Amino acid sequence: ELPKSMGRLKKLQQLAVSFNELKALPRQLDKLPDLHTIYAHHNRISQLSAGMGGLKSLQLLDVNHNWLSDFPMAVTKIMLLQELDLSHNNLSELPTEIVQMRALKKLFVNGNPFLKDANLMSRNKPILKTLENNKTEVFY
Repeated sequence: ELPKSMGRLKKLQQLAVSFNELKALPRQLDKLPDLHTIYAHHNRISQLSAGMGGLKSLQLLDVNHNWLSDFPMAVTKIMLLQELDLSHNNLSELPTEIVQMRALKKLFVNGNPFLKDANLMSRNKPILKTLENNKTEVFY
C-alpha cells in the first residue's frame, strides 16, 4: 500500500509503481496538480477511485495487467489524457463516454474478454491514432 502522505508531493510529475502487488492507488493522487504520468501496471488493482477524474494534468495512465473488471468512469473526466493502457484486465465493455475524451490518442485494451458496446469513432472524426484490441470483439 502506498502512503496517504503522497498527497503532499505537490511537485510530483511522474509516478512509477509497477510490479508492487498494489491493490489500490491512493485517493490523494487527485491533490497532485503536476502529475502527468502514472505507471501502475502489473499490480492487483481492482478499481480506480473517483478522485482520478481530478487529475487535470494527467496525460498517460498505464494500468495494464491488473484486476480491473469495470471501466473506471473517473478516467473519462481526465480531459488531457492522451494515452490509456487498460490491456490485460478483466473488462467486458467500454462506455460510450470514452468518445468525449478528445485528447485521447492511444487506447490499449487487448487481452480483455470480449470487449463490446463501444463506438470509438466520433461522427466528426476518429479520436484515436492507436487502438490495440487483440483477442477481443471488434466494436465499431
